[in-house]
Amino acid sequence: MTLLYYILSFLAGALLAAVFTGGLWVTVQKMTVSSRPYLLAVGSFFLRSAAVMIGLYLLLQAGWQFMFTALAGFIIARTIIAGRLSLYNKHQQRMKEGKTNHDH
Repeated sequence: MTLLYYILSFLAGALLAAVFTGGLWVTVQKMTVSSRPYLLAVGSFFLRSAAVMIGLYLLLQAGWQFMFTALAGFIIARTIIAGRLSLYNKHQQRMKEGKTNHDH
């Protein structure tokens, strides 16, 4: 049963990473049309950080081992998500320039 809790903690950390990184991506996309991009950036940072801290705090209530397992899930998922978003953005840029994957 303990293994299940570790797996769930890891997945909770991955979910927190998806919320954090996805929120950052949305913020960056909206900054180009915002009348106050600095306010959007700062507000988004505090909301995303608060969500992650609250999530990790709740996991800490179950035990420090579960919080660290979630933190590992957060770091791994954030790295994967950031890499995928980077590839997506490069692909979008190529599409805007009228290039395909075969044009290098």
